[in-house]
Amino acid sequence: MEGKSHLLIALGAEAAMAGYRVKYILAASLVNELVLGKPSPATAATTCSAWTNSAT
Repeated sequence: MEGKSHLLIALGAEAAMAGYRVKYILAASLVNELVLGKPSPATAATTCSAWTNSAT
C-alpha cells in the first residue's frame, strides 16, 4: 500500500482541527518514549505545535 504517510498526515490534520491533540513521531522514538516514561528531546522536536490543540 502506497501513501500511508500522506494518509496519516491527513487524518492527523483532521483530528487536530476537530480539537484532538496530534503528535507525529517515528515508531522507534515512540517506543523509547514509552519505555522511559518521558519525552526525549528528539521526540519533543517532532511535535507540530501548529496542529496541537493546547485547550485539551
